[in-house]
Amino acid sequence: MNWVGNNTIRYDFSTFGDFTLPVELSSFSAIAGDKQVILKWVTESEVDNVGFEILRSIGENGECITLASYKNNPDLKGQLNSSSRNTYKFTDNPVVNN
Repeated sequence: MNWVGNNTIRYDFSTFGDFTLPVELSSFSAIAGDKQVILKWVTESEVDNVGFEILRSIGENGECITLASYKNNPDLKGQLNSSSRNTYKFTDNPVVNN
């Protein structure tokens, strides 16, 4: 599945079924810069969360490659079990402008 959107489009994911996750995400942003995109997200709680993986679509048919993983990037490691707010950041570069 490909997801495309902007700040004016709101998605109601409840129509797709039960997406119960072990992470309560309170914010997510993607900030474009010169040849980079900075991803930032905040969790309010985590249950059995070992970490995050960052994927990039390489085609219109939904094929993705893994850019980074908690397995080799300590900044993407989860908090396992936490009821505290946690902030994460990943910089994707190089990215082609436009």
